[in-house]
Amino acid sequence: LVVTSPYPNLHGRYTDSGECEGRPAFLRDCQAHNGDTWIFYSAKFGQAPCWYFGSSLPKTGSLRSFCSSRDAPASPEEARWPPEDIVAVRDESVAADLTGQSTADVSGSAPSTAAPSALCGECQDLQTLGASMAYARCPPSDHAQALKGLGLLSKYASSTARKKLCMALEDGDVIAKRRLEDVSSAFEEQASRPLILLEPPSVVEIGPSTTGLICEAFSFQGPQLKYQWCKDGVVIPRAERPRFILSGANAKDEGSYVCHVSLEDEVATTRPCALSLSASAKEARSAEAAKRARFELPSRQASEAAEAGKLDLAVSLLQEAAQAAEDNEAARADALQRRSELLVKMSRWQEAFQDAEKALRISPSLARSHAARAAAAEQLGHLAEAVSSWETAELLGGVPEAAARAEDCRQRLEKFFAERRAKNLGADGAEDPEEGWRRSGWQGRYAGGAAG
Repeated sequence: LVVTSPYPNLHGRYTDSGECEGRPAFLRDCQAHNGDTWIFYSAKFGQAPCWYFGSSLPKTGSLRSFCSSRDAPASPEEARWPPEDIVAVRDESVAADLTGQSTADVSGSAPSTAAPSALCGECQDLQTLGASMAYARCPPSDHAQALKGLGLLSKYASSTARKKLCMALEDGDVIAKRRLEDVSSAFEEQASRPLILLEPPSVVEIGPSTTGLICEAFSFQGPQLKYQWCKDGVVIPRAERPRFILSGANAKDEGSYVCHVSLEDEVATTRPCALSLSASAKEARSAEAAKRARFELPSRQASEAAEAGKLDLAVSLLQEAAQAAEDNEAARADALQRRSELLVKMSRWQEAFQDAEKALRISPSLARSHAARAAAAEQLGHLAEAVSSWETAELLGGVPEAAARAEDCRQRLEKFFAERRAKNLGADGAEDPEEGWRRSGWQGRYAGGAAG
């Protein structure tokens, strides 16, 4: 075998020198370089059987390789190798026939950057995509038109698109061959129509991660192409780029997707892509729905009980909802807020104060929780706390009575301090009660947390 590679330890002539797992193993001629390199087959390592380049044949439970093929044909020259590592693997006699020169002088040295003189310019380009493509074009070939199209794309398509089309052509993909032949025909006709090179598969399953649908197209006429993604025949707003991104699994995303690529009056459309939730995504959604139902049901029942005047039942159901929403802070805070409001109506001041406190620890911006806390604080005699909470509720908005209630509490505090000052007037060393309150009791506008 003759191997062409940019790496000196891989490049050179290989001779059948043994076997591995019932298939021949080839050892590199090491006259020019120290160290062995083998080509061998194994089905015991990796995710699938394949051919390997390695420094030695596999030992029991151990394999050291430089690179491996993408498939497992009968011989290494038929295998598909990573193009960045292996340019070509050819039978020595076939290589001599194709290049028109003897391979007797093949050494272990890496090839120069210049392509072999027997290759035309187009073949040199195709060689970067696939070894079999590089040597199949110059002689008459059933793929001649497709290979011509693949060569033409060097100036118009991404390297990813060309490599994918090359691999598909090597695998005998009829659609890829037809697509490349269409590129060749459009060039000969100087057609202006858009030509689609890459499109989403016909079926895609989405999960919790991000999914991208890609359409790559071009036109020989050069103007900017316009893209428009559609779902179930309906235009998707702002989906006007070659890549359409779906973040996370959602039932509303299921459907049939196409991309219309247009150039003036010419339009090309991708095949329909049926997008659906994967089994794991459906299970996750079912689990999430069941978890959500555990707090949504008692929350809804609590609303019905409160409307019917059954406040004790409503308070109990809201407690159940708050416990079930342990992993959902917004739902838990809402249940505690509603429960504190009902407890205020029932004159259960201490419980109302505590539930409002809990809700505000989760979300300090809940105006109604501040109002419930203030109302309970008034009845518990915590006027300073009441003023702070009413003022915060007024600031957040949505509580019409907050301003008036805050002013009423302030007046009551002033009256209280005035009475204390009058009572203590003339007492030597007596501390001004208002000053002591401001130092130890008044903490400014309330923003959540335990009562001071």
